[in-house]
Amino acid sequence: GLKAGSGDVVVLLSNRAQALLKQERWAPALQDAAAAVLLDPAHKKSWLRYEAALRGLGLEEAAARAHAVRFAAEGSEAAALPELSAVQGVLRNVLHGLSAIPVETSQGGMASDLKELGNRAYSEARYTEADRLYSAALSDNPDVELAAVILSNAAQCALETGTLHDALAAATASLRLRSSGKAAYRIAKAAALLGECGLAEEFLEAVSA
Repeated sequence: GLKAGSGDVVVLLSNRAQALLKQERWAPALQDAAAAVLLDPAHKKSWLRYEAALRGLGLEEAAARAHAVRFAAEGSEAAALPELSAVQGVLRNVLHGLSAIPVETSQGGMASDLKELGNRAYSEARYTEADRLYSAALSDNPDVELAAVILSNAAQCALETGTLHDALAAATASLRLRSSGKAAYRIAKAAALLGECGLAEEFLEAVSA
C-alpha cells in the first residue's frame, strides 16, 4: 500500500512545524502541522503544534475547535480517520493562515475552474501563479476528490520552485485524502531532495508495487 514510511513523514513534518513555531513563522508551521495531522490524526504532538500555529495567527476559535477534536480523538482508535467535515476544516484553516495574493472572482470562482487555471499557469511555467490559483481553488471548499488533486498539483508546483517542505506537506495532505501514485511519488521526490533517501525509497517501492 501507499502508507509506507508514513510515520517518518509525520515526524518530519511535525518536527519542522515545531522549528517554525520557535521562529514564530506561524503560517508555514500551520501547513506542516496540518499535513501531519491529516496523515495521522492520532499524533498528539502534531495536534499541539497545529493548535499553537493557529493561536499564533490569532485564530483562537479554530484553535479551540482543534483542541476539542484532539481530546475527542484521544478516546478513539489510533487508526480511525477524521470525519470528512473535520478534514475540510483543517484544509480551510491552513488556507486562512496563508499570505497568498487573493484571486479575482472574475477568474473563475469555482474550485474546478480555478484548478484548470492553475494547470494552465503551471504548463506555462508560471509556478507562483499556479500555486496561488490552487490555493484559491482549495478555499472554494471543493469535494475531497478534487481537493486531493489540487493538493497534489500544488505539491508539484512546490517541487518546481524548490520549496521542498511545502511539496512534502501538500503531497502528504493529498495522499491522506485519496490513495494516489502521483502524490506518493511527489512525497518520495521531496524526501529525496531533502536528504531523506530511505524514506524516498519506501514510497517509490509503494508506487511500483
